[in-house]
Amino acid sequence: MFGPMKIEVPAGTLAVVHHDMFHRQCRHDEDAVWRPMIKMGAVRVAEPLPSDLLSERFENALHNEVAGWLSGTLPSAGSDDVTALAAEALDAASEVSRFDAACGLGQLARSGSAEALGVLMELFCGEAERGRRSALLGAGRAGLDAVAPLLQVLAHPPELVSADGFETQAHVAVDAAYAVGQALLVAAAAGQGPLLPACANAVDGLAAAIGRAFGELTEFAAKEDPEAEEPEGIVFYPLERRRMMAEAACSIGLIAAAVIEHAGNEEADAAAALCGR
Repeated sequence: MFGPMKIEVPAGTLAVVHHDMFHRQCRHDEDAVWRPMIKMGAVRVAEPLPSDLLSERFENALHNEVAGWLSGTLPSAGSDDVTALAAEALDAASEVSRFDAACGLGQLARSGSAEALGVLMELFCGEAERGRRSALLGAGRAGLDAVAPLLQVLAHPPELVSADGFETQAHVAVDAAYAVGQALLVAAAAGQGPLLPACANAVDGLAAAIGRAFGELTEFAAKEDPEAEEPEGIVFYPLERRRMMAEAACSIGLIAAAVIEHAGNEEADAAAALCGR
């Protein structure tokens, strides 16, 4: 159940899956410029009302997070062994196991573990892509304390180069833009606070990231021959900037929804001002 799963269904069947657990790229063709990925995304803009329909406690932290997402609850951390979870999040043979460990770290960080949050951010900015992928999921579940370090990464991403030679700095920044929105949604659902100052800082950081990406795209488009200066950039450079604008805008929308949903009466004016930016 926790490993790869092959599904054979009749033509025309619609399979609904959780994006954090299942999605893959299409077959790679050596002669193709693109390697397409086909997926359908659904973004919740408000947490559901609590339900006991999925009250079962799973041994797997990732499954607990998915069940909580479906039922409007936030599971508590299982294992508190940060060292073991960190090793599993980076080196486990199965991607599901790595994601499971990252979810465990996120749950610990959400409950106040500075050690777990520090490990997540090290993985988030590390050289190993598998560690960054795991940390993206874990940081999004870590809640309020993850917002400030994620905004720092968004503004000053580490200079990383992947094994195939492509610069991944912009990619890490895009991941930070996504994780900020998820972390604040979780923080709001968990009743963490103060929420509004963190949301305001996040909106400012995300808006600044959109402005930087737009400016870089404008400069790139103005070059007489951008492909000559950026051999691979003709595809990847503008793509990452467009992804930044999309992810940052989506996170701003999620933050506004969280503020509307969870702000108290005494915070109504401040919440309205934030959403009106």
